[in-house]
Amino acid sequence: MSSLVSAMTMPRCPCAFVDLKVPDKLYRDVIRLPETALYGGDRVYAVVEDRLSECKVDVIAYEGSNVIVRGDIADGDTVLATQISGIGNGLLVREEGAPPLRPRPAVRDL
Repeated sequence: MSSLVSAMTMPRCPCAFVDLKVPDKLYRDVIRLPETALYGGDRVYAVVEDRLSECKVDVIAYEGSNVIVRGDIADGDTVLATQISGIGNGLLVREEGAPPLRPRPAVRDL
């Protein structure tokens, strides 16, 4: 017996319960992030050597409080998941609970 049910064989009583199987959509080369990681609808920030690096992304879908995106995010990249004001490329950051960062010495031209 087929697991698909046509509209003609569905019970017509509004109080009836039915089981319905709907196949999920398969997305390739995407990452699921908290929606709070998305800035301006098309950017996320990866952490590279304790500094933020802007990554352009395309939103593929929303899934509850998450967003599914495709873009220049490498496997294993750490992505900022918190909304902060004054965000931008090169902003010095550290993971919550990590020891304080020591600023790198400024490079001087001689």
